[in-house]
Amino acid sequence: AIQTIERTKDKFQAHLVLGFRGASYSDKDRYALDVLNNILAGQGGRLFLELRDKMSLAYSVTSLSQEGIEPGYFGVYIATEPRKVATAIEGILRELKMITEELVSPEELQRAQQYMVGAYEIDLQRNSTVATQLAFNEIYGIDRREWLVLPDKILRVTREDVLKVARKILKLDRYILSVVKP
Repeated sequence: AIQTIERTKDKFQAHLVLGFRGASYSDKDRYALDVLNNILAGQGGRLFLELRDKMSLAYSVTSLSQEGIEPGYFGVYIATEPRKVATAIEGILRELKMITEELVSPEELQRAQQYMVGAYEIDLQRNSTVATQLAFNEIYGIDRREWLVLPDKILRVTREDVLKVARKILKLDRYILSVVKP
């Protein structure tokens, strides 16, 4: 079922989060979900290009994914003008519907994978990142070598994997919409 929660606060913008049940650390689809998230998020992502650049609906827009020991969440956040809330929701749902119906382009997949692997490898230059990876992998019961093989797992994600995980996570008849308006 779809749940909507609305609150009024002393703000100038409207803030929306559309949330879905996400994946756990033990979910084999979590790599594809991370790639899906990257295809949607960021300045080169679908949400930014469509909802902010083309439609001028967003001050800020992104998707986010948080895995946990138990299933986490996948969400889309947008900050918009109060009068554009309904159009913003429609735009988000349209983009999510599209990514559950057709394969992402080879270029989108490759851009996301290269960005993710590059950013990860830069992060690994810090000892604190390696230590954090080792600690959390131990806590979550993940193979200790995960931090070494993660880039390969990201690069092995296919367009079909992204479509499969989009259909699994982005249930457009079952989400929570949180709206904070002025």
